[in-house]
Amino acid sequence: MNRKHTGENHYIAAGDLKSQKVWEKRLGTMKRQGVSLYLEGRPSTPGEIVKACVKEESSYMADFVLDEKGLLKELRYDKVKCE
Repeated sequence: MNRKHTGENHYIAAGDLKSQKVWEKRLGTMKRQGVSLYLEGRPSTPGEIVKACVKEESSYMADFVLDEKGLLKELRYDKVKCE
């Protein structure tokens, strides 16, 4: 089974639509709470992030960016380039 790392300490199988929807909902909640979401350096939506991260030919890593008070302000997903 092909599984993709979500950057949140768990993996989601490419065909596991239920888990993908849960992840998308979680990202949506974060966005509504004021967390900025980015994919490859560009502002993004929860759906775009989930879609990109579960593609078989790509791997993404989440970078959690905190503000000066230590609160999450940005969640950035960048493609991991393996050589």
